[in-house]
Amino acid sequence: MTLSEDLEELLRFATAIGGRYMGADRAEEFGQRNGVEGELVVRIRPTRIHGARDVAGYLFGPPGWAPDGNGLTTENMRRRAGLAPAAAPEGYGIQTAR
Repeated sequence: MTLSEDLEELLRFATAIGGRYMGADRAEEFGQRNGVEGELVVRIRPTRIHGARDVAGYLFGPPGWAPDGNGLTTENMRRRAGLAPAAAPEGYGIQTAR
């Protein structure tokens, strides 16, 4: 792992990230706001990868995804964040034949 406080490098990365996530029209604005003193560029080089497909799933899969199937569901993440009721209302969800 390496850390860099080089302002030119920070500006370059912040602008590139801004272009990717905020759109090309706002890249420069994002770069100027975030490529400043006190921020860092962190580089991590993996030395060993176990299950590249699993790594890709964590990076590009839906929120809460886990390769073993034990990831949080969207509802569970909402509950943890206090954005959903602690329990589903009666009759909510899949209905079964009686």
